[in-house]
Amino acid sequence: MDRDWGGGPSPWWRRHCSSAPFRALLRCGDAGSWLLAVAIGCLAPDYAWDDLLGRGLLIRQLYSQILEETFELLGALALWASTMVSL
Repeated sequence: MDRDWGGGPSPWWRRHCSSAPFRALLRCGDAGSWLLAVAIGCLAPDYAWDDLLGRGLLIRQLYSQILEETFELLGALALWASTMVSL
């Protein structure tokens, strides 16, 4: 269900479906839902990497910290973007 923004289909970042489960919103192409999925996908492994890789068990602690902080930043940016798009 697209809103009419003055004579044409709404832009892809403003497309909203009727109230539906999360998977249906993803299938519909809702940008806010996709960005939330990206945020969860970046933040969830971040916690696991902190415990597994952060202690220097598999890779050096410096590289582990760089990976952890990078994915944490990407997840935070995706979460912020999903809230901005969904407003």
